[in-house]
Amino acid sequence: MEVLVQWCGLPADDTSWEDWNALKDTYHLEDK
Repeated sequence: MEVLVQWCGLPADDTSWEDWNALKDTYHLEDK
């Protein structure tokens, strides 16, 4: 599954589709 990520500190134009499994194992994610 892919999720659309808006990276903290970057403009909305830099959002990207990322693999959920890779992200959840690499980053501490917050539910917002």
